[in-house]
Amino acid sequence: MAIVAMWLTATAFSSMVNRWLVPKLEGEESSEGYEHLYLARLTSLHLFEVATFLRQTDRFPEVEAFVTGLDAEAQDAYRALLAIGKGASGEFADQVEHARNNFSHYGTLLPDEAVAHENLRQAIKAHADEGTIGKILDTTPPITGFRALFADDIAAELTFPGGDKAETETFVEQVSEHTALFVLFARQRCRPTRLSFLKRPGKTGLGTRVEADQAGMRSSAGT
Repeated sequence: MAIVAMWLTATAFSSMVNRWLVPKLEGEESSEGYEHLYLARLTSLHLFEVATFLRQTDRFPEVEAFVTGLDAEAQDAYRALLAIGKGASGEFADQVEHARNNFSHYGTLLPDEAVAHENLRQAIKAHADEGTIGKILDTTPPITGFRALFADDIAAELTFPGGDKAETETFVEQVSEHTALFVLFARQRCRPTRLSFLKRPGKTGLGTRVEADQAGMRSSAGT
């Protein structure tokens, strides 16, 4: 059961991001287009990492047995996530990996990093060729009121070379849809009845089995 406990915990790390992106896309919270793209890129990082983790752990019999016990809708969501991790193929899978890489790794000024150096140079050039003036949002309060909007434009160009607005909007929608699939899968996976093995004896709510697992490992090692 320790394998499933670790698997459940690791796949729950990214469950916060749905509370930021989805309400903005559905108009429940006021937001700007640059926020949508930023959050979609952030979400891509989480989706790619959790999908890669799911692909890597799909071979464990304990995980397979656990997933088989979920309802059909949750299993479909699980398979959809498997299709966008590292090693997956397809246009959206490629976009997610590309967005994740551009979000988590900044462009470089070092000429010996030829590809990253050229990508950043070309993105800045494309922004300049549009003839637009780089904008900076600087309002009160001073901390939350600042935003380098020109950098958002360049980030969009790095994520989607060519600056196709329709492509960008489609990508954001697909990221939102896959976020919903992840949440659907996560809710089924994390129902209290399925997490009963994580409860501490004599306590209510969720606890941890780390101490017990560590004690078991020490015992089996003869220490």
